[in-house]
Amino acid sequence: MYWTIGTIPELDHLAGEQRRQLLKRCVGWRTYAALIARSLLVGLLASVAIFAALSPIVPSTSAAVPFWTVLLVIAIAFYHFLLLRVRSALRLELKQTFRGEVLPMCLKCGYNLESVDGNRCPECGAPIRVPAASTAR
Repeated sequence: MYWTIGTIPELDHLAGEQRRQLLKRCVGWRTYAALIARSLLVGLLASVAIFAALSPIVPSTSAAVPFWTVLLVIAIAFYHFLLLRVRSALRLELKQTFRGEVLPMCLKCGYNLESVDGNRCPECGAPIRVPAASTAR
């Protein structure tokens, strides 16, 4: 699991300046703030809904799971879901940045392609060159 955007494996194969430029275009402190705020909000709403649905069934005096535990579990799960969305945005930005060139890594499996001469990833068989006339937005 990835806890921060900087630990996403696609960034490992980029040179320092390429990495900074990509993160500058896609990610900022506002992205992290939005990820955490959305995760906590979804966790809070889901926890309230779960406890409201269970309150007629489970008496409040029983040793049930604390509300905050459920909230944190849901919030952490949703945070990771949102990180996957950021990861897909980074992949799309990588495709646009390297349009017409060989990618430094395979976007399907993460294999390092810096020393590969062919047109396909030796690990998974995905194409390693981004078409120049890409229709990706």
